[in-house]
Amino acid sequence: MKILPLPNGVWRLTESIEFHIPDFGIIIWIPTGYETDGYSIPRLLWPIAGHPFEPPHEPAWVHDWLCDRATTYAARVFADAVFLVAQRQYGVPWWKRWARYLAVRWYGRYVWLLRHLWYD
Repeated sequence: MKILPLPNGVWRLTESIEFHIPDFGIIIWIPTGYETDGYSIPRLLWPIAGHPFEPPHEPAWVHDWLCDRATTYAARVFADAVFLVAQRQYGVPWWKRWARYLAVRWYGRYVWLLRHLWYD
């Protein structure tokens, strides 16, 4: 996977990637040019959960890609579950992947509720 850091604090994918979940026959394709802020981890939690752009990058990219396209809460929950699976497939230690997963579940629910209660 090739990525390019941009001046605005995000990174751009310079070649497309595919993420496979073989148990379910799911393939997630992310095109060249997609931009993300990496793992959305507050600085205070970096010692536990890691830096936003530490490898592996793919779990964060797949999660952001799915979240950007989620139109229902179920789709958001699916994105979070894929994030957990992706971290396992890329060898993230169990304690770090669960810390990140629980953080995105908590934060994602909060953001989803705010966005849809406030704007809908």
